[in-house]
Amino acid sequence: HDGGRVLRGGAWGPDALLPLELAWDPKLVPRAAGGFDVVVIGNRTESPSGQDFPVFYLQFRDGGWSAPVEVGGAKVDSFFGSVWDAVQIASDGEERVFVTWPVRGGIEGRWVRVRGE
Repeated sequence: HDGGRVLRGGAWGPDALLPLELAWDPKLVPRAAGGFDVVVIGNRTESPSGQDFPVFYLQFRDGGWSAPVEVGGAKVDSFFGSVWDAVQIASDGEERVFVTWPVRGGIEGRWVRVRGE
């Protein structure tokens, strides 16, 4: 959950640490030129809206991260339910990604317009 490294042209780049203190369950979609779009579950202390399990969207471009943007809050009704592995991201191949996360009683989703390459 600290981040990772990007493999580009057969060589590993430097560490790409997430700009969040704590981020779990990252899901990503690749972009051209070694970039990608990521959605993660953060923690309450990082949530501007006070969500227990905030869902953050981030971009990785040109070797650096964008500021995290809170797009929602993951929740489940069941005592045994879990938000982990339930947040997803998909790309339309152009300038939008679709992010989904569990909420009480269903699934919520949001289109996010992304910066081109």
